[in-house]
Amino acid sequence: MSTPQVESLPGRLDGPVVRPATCEDAAYIENAFEEALSPYYGGNHRAHARRIIRTHLAGGQDRRGSLSSRQLLLILWDGGKRRGLLNLVFKRQGTCKISPLIVHPLEDETLGLGSTLLKIAEEQSQQNNSRQLYCTVAERNRRSLEFFLKNGFIVCGSSPDQYKAGETEISLRRPILRSPEAAGPATTISVALVN
Repeated sequence: MSTPQVESLPGRLDGPVVRPATCEDAAYIENAFEEALSPYYGGNHRAHARRIIRTHLAGGQDRRGSLSSRQLLLILWDGGKRRGLLNLVFKRQGTCKISPLIVHPLEDETLGLGSTLLKIAEEQSQQNNSRQLYCTVAERNRRSLEFFLKNGFIVCGSSPDQYKAGETEISLRRPILRSPEAAGPATTISVALVN
C-alpha cells in the first residue's frame, strides 16, 4: 500500500487521502473523540476536540502545552468520506506524540486505514526531525494496544487511574530511524518508574 501524501488542497477522492483539518471537519472530529475516547477516558471529549481544532487552525501553537512546539490535526478521507483522524503533537525535546489516532468505522479491521495514518505520523515526524513517536492507550482498549504493538511500538510504562478510575494507561514508544546507522542510544528515551 502506498502512503498518501498530506494534501492541503482537494485531490482525488477514490483512495485514501490525508488532509489538514479545516473548520468544516469540526463536527466529525468532536463526534469521533466522543465515540472513541469516552469508553476509556473521563472528561469532556468534545471540549478537548474543540481545543485541538482551535490549536490546529491557529497554526498549531498550543498556548497550554508548554512542552509542545507545534500540533498538526489531519483528516483521512477514503471513498469521499471522512474515515479517520490523526493529531500529532511535536514536543520540544524531539519527540512526537500521537494524540489520538482514530479510524472509523471502529469495527472495520480490513482496510488498513490505521496503518495509513501511522505512516503519515512517521513521515511528519521525520520531517520535523523527531527521534521518537509515542502514544498512550487504555489497557482495556485491546484493539488499539495490539495495533501499536504490531507496528513496532514497545511498552515503556503504565499509569493506573491516570485518566479514568479503574483504567490503566499504557505508554508506548518507537524510535524514528532515518537510516540503519541512526539506531543507537540517541534514538531512545529512557523511562523509569517513579513512586
